[in-house]
Order: sequence, then structure tokens, then C-alpha cells
Amino acid sequence: MEKFGREHFKETTDAIETAERSLQENTEITSELKKKLAELLITKETVSKGEIIALAERIEKEVGKREKSDVSLQKAQKRYDIFFEEMRDHAIVEDKLRDILKEAIKKEDYEGIIEIAERLKRHDTLKKDPEKFDMQGTQELYEKFASQFKYIGGFVEGKALAQLDNDRYAFIDHNDKIVSKEYKRARSYSEGKAPVQLDNDRRVFIDHNDKIVSKEYKWASSYSEDKAPVQLDNNRWVFIDHNDKIVSKEYEWANSYSESKALAQLDNNRYVFIDHDDKIVSKEYKDASSYSEGKALVQLDNDRLVFIDHDDKIVSKEYKGANPYSEGKALAQLDNNRYAFIDHDDKIVSKEYKWASSYSEDKAPVQLDNDRHAFIDHDGKIINFKK
Repeated sequence: MEKFGREHFKETTDAIETAERSLQENTEITSELKKKLAELLITKETVSKGEIIALAERIEKEVGKREKSDVSLQKAQKRYDIFFEEMRDHAIVEDKLRDILKEAIKKEDYEGIIEIAERLKRHDTLKKDPEKFDMQGTQELYEKFASQFKYIGGFVEGKALAQLDNDRYAFIDHNDKIVSKEYKRARSYSEGKAPVQLDNDRRVFIDHNDKIVSKEYKWASSYSEDKAPVQLDNNRWVFIDHNDKIVSKEYEWANSYSESKALAQLDNNRYVFIDHDDKIVSKEYKDASSYSEGKALVQLDNDRLVFIDHDDKIVSKEYKGANPYSEGKALAQLDNNRYAFIDHDDKIVSKEYKWASSYSEDKAPVQLDNDRHAFIDHDGKIINFKK
């Protein structure tokens, strides 16, 4: 499976709906993934990062053997890849999510599994920004409500998202009170608003008074840089501002703004970047991921991956695979199928590994030549964890 585009997956567009159907209909792949998920998350009392990494590697190899003939099926498989990528780097919430995962697997709730991946990604991003994320309050919340809720997110803008025993979602304040209605699904607040799913499966935004402040949409993503991507009833995507006004053209799909640019998919299925004036500011690419640390990962027509800067200029060699930059380094898959880390000058600054994943909290998981897994620091040294 390609290690590409992990940070953007198309949320409940027609492509995803087709992908889910394809995955459910493909008994062989579905059974294989469910079996491995069950082995890891249901039958075991404890789960180590090494087991998660090993499982992700086996699934990648298994899926990689299959022909890439069904694009929609690839997207569904990639959703599992995204999930494992996030899971292996965030052990802090593994225990809290295990019960949710059991239910999601049992119900074949693929959307639920991806919802967990989104929470993990959001958790990691926000805890690096003290102004937005209250780490101490979050730790206290976990201790206080660990037995009361199935899941508790971090405090963001003064509220934490919790999953209740009835599988509904609500927000909690610092006074330990539920301060919102219960929703079918919800995401944390961002720029004063939170996207929630109503019982009719429609999405709306609520403010901090739990008041609906938008129209109903087929799907809604969080606000970023004063805009939010939403899906209309015609399955097209647009951006809305904080007044719930459409401020862009319609796209086949769109992702949130990052570093003043948003990734959008055109009618020809090609990807471009747009600025805040809804102007296309890049060439068209076969695939792409959002900007991170001043660069964006894009796929050329020859299927090779390169990094571009904000001027849409290629600033790296071509790679077989790659991950976006994180903590000053990007993971690259070389032509020999080995993995290495590169710096912002496109220089290899690590050993080559059988497998690796991006840095998070100053650590990166890698697979050594003896097939053992370990974490390395930014100097490439193996980290020895004290028992």
C-alpha cells in the first residue's frame, strides 16, 4: 500500500461510500483485516506498540500483493492504513479506544474506525499547541471520568468531547458538567464552532452555547483559517465562512486550509491547491497532501512522489513513497524499497530501514533488518524504554 496521502482522506464523498461497499463486498480482504484486528484488539488484554506496528506492516504487505485494479477499494484500504499509522504513534489513548474499536469491528463500522483515527490525529496536533489544548485539564479529565465515559477527548476551547454509554456524544466543561445536547457524532471545537451529526445524519455547526449556527450539510469538516469545507446535497464540496456563507466554487472534494492553501479535487479527478481567494495556485497533480512545514507532498503522472514549496516548485528528488514533513523530517521510500528520513534540504539524514513511520513527540518507529521494531530519536539512536 502506498504510504501517501494519509493526512487527507475523503470523508463520506461518493468515492468513500463506494469504497466502503467495495470493502464489504470483497470478502477475502475484509475477513483478513477483521481477523487481524480482532486478534490484536479483542483477544489480547494488553497491546504493545510493537504489536501494532507489526500488524500494520503485515496488512500493508498483504494488501500490497493485490492488484490495484479498483480505485475505490484502494481508498477504503487506505483508511485502515491511516488508522494504524495514527494508532502506532499514540499509545496514550490506546486503552481508552479499545472498547470503541471492538464495537466498530463487530458492527463493521468503518466510519467509526476512521472517526477514531481523526481523534488521534486531532489529539496529537492540539497537544503541541498549549494555547488551544489544555493538557493538564485533559489528564485530570481522564482520571475523573475514566469509568464514566467510553471516550473522552482533550479540552479544546474550554470543552471536551465525550462518548456516552449509549454511544452518543456530548461536550463537557471544566465544571464536570455536560453542557450540550447528545449527538450521533461530533468533533472538537475549532475557531468557536464544532461540527456535529444530528439524528437525521445531517451535519451542522454549533457554537459554544450549543446553538446550531449553520445550515444542514451532508458532511462538514472543522474550521481552519476562517473557513470550513462542507459537502452539499449534490455531493459537491464548497468552503463556507463563519457566517455560513459559501465563499468558493464547487469541487469534487476539498480539504481544510493549511498554511493559507487548501487542497481541492477538480472534476477531472486531478488535485490542485487554492488560496483564500479561491484561486488555483498550483499545477494539477495526480494526488497530493496538505502543506506541512512549508512543503506539500504531491504525486506526479509517473506515480513518483515529490515535495513542492509554496511557489509550486519541486524541491526534492522523486521518491517511490513518502510521508509529509513532521518535526523537521520527512519519511521517504527509496527505489530499493528501503525507508529513510530526509531533512528540508532533501538530504538523507538517517540509516535505511525495512519500514518506518513519521516522527511524533521526538520519536519515530522503525523496523530493523532483524525484523525487530524500535523507536529512534532525532539523532537516529534507538530509544531504550525503562520498564
